[in-house]
Amino acid sequence: MLDHLIDLVMAIWNADSEMCDNSLVGESEMDRKSRGCVSIVCGGLIALLLLAGIIAGAFWWWAGRR
Repeated sequence: MLDHLIDLVMAIWNADSEMCDNSLVGESEMDRKSRGCVSIVCGGLIALLLLAGIIAGAFWWWAGRR
């Protein structure tokens, strides 16, 4: 399930990057800042999802041993 969420976040990140790369008018300073913000947010979401997966896996492992 988490892999689908990670794929969704990666699709959003890739769509933003593709949109910026294919711009016909160039990239302004604000575009560069927003691109960095999107990459930080998406990277943070991926890290949180991975952490949630690790915690859930550890919980199931712990619950199965009891």
